Amino acid sequence: MEYLFEAEAIRQAIKKVMDDTTARRIAIVGFIGADPLKWIRQPRGMDIYCWPKPGGTDPRGIVKLLREGARVHFVMNLHAKVYYSSKGGTVLGSANWSDHALGEGGLTETAIWLPTGAFPIDEQLAKLGAAVSMDDAEKFQAMLQKLYVDHNIFYRANPGMVAIDNAAQSTCTFGEWAAQPGRQQWQLGLWYEAPDPPLDAVKEYAKLTSDDLGLVIEQVCSNYRAHSNPSNILVNIPTLDCAFGALERQTPSKIRPIWWIPSFKTTTSNPKFSEMKHIWLARENVPSGSPIPFDCKEKNFLSALQTIVGLLGEKIDTFQGPVSDEFVDLLLKHYQSLRGA
Repeated sequence: MEYLFEAEAIRQAIKKVMDDTTARRIAIVGFIGADPLKWIRQPRGMDIYCWPKPGGTDPRGIVKLLREGARVHFVMNLHAKVYYSSKGGTVLGSANWSDHALGEGGLTETAIWLPTGAFPIDEQLAKLGAAVSMDDAEKFQAMLQKLYVDHNIFYRANPGMVAIDNAAQSTCTFGEWAAQPGRQQWQLGLWYEAPDPPLDAVKEYAKLTSDDLGLVIEQVCSNYRAHSNPSNILVNIPTLDCAFGALERQTPSKIRPIWWIPSFKTTTSNPKFSEMKHIWLARENVPSGSPIPFDCKEKNFLSALQTIVGLLGEKIDTFQGPVSDEFVDLLLKHYQSLRGA
């Protein structure tokens, strides 16, 4: 047995324990950060148990592990930290699989290393309770997508708690996103352009958030959208903009290469908005800490999207809201033709 009191010692012990990819390897941790591959570089074949809690487990980290061939299991209320190998021993301690715990300047952690065979891993697994595994694909994907949404809500409500291992806006391409297991849901938003948000909608939002009306007005002026029908557009999901001309119904002519995440939806009685009374509001486009699916400024993606919008004309209305497999396949077809050109 060896006592581990420093972050560097814990990091090295975990790497050593998990180094042999021919061993049975299991990680049981409360939370997983945005970049778990910094600490265990070859997770293929590992079984990983974690708690899909917003603000604790980052969905981007889960997707990276899935992409590398790890088997991920979700366990609610999990708080144990066990790094086990049938050939390298076990690290037990307080450290989650994240920069907060394992990075320099993070939290103060303590752990112990136990030699091979000393830790009863199967007894520990039996004590975990119900786990949702990748084999139950529908339920697992539903929990992962919920984690994305709840993650956005958490960081919008707690702007001062952005994880130190939070990645910047995604540099993933559209093609890479499309090939990901557990890829993040996004939606297409079709909007009318209007100069200022209706005051009654802003007041309702300010009341909900218990914030100063003047501050909310200032923040949402450039972060709201209006439409003539309720549509399928959801809150707290990354939304890619297409814009109509001001107060006119026409085929979208401008693609905005930005993401935004609406956080509130309501209707307005303002007569100026009689043709577009359904209002979506947000205080910022994308809160710090919120994951986005891919780089929407990628040239080939924008060209493919513009082509689809032009081909569909007014039929593009039927695709607004969370993107369907049909729409993704259509985009991917044109995207891949551009990449192959």
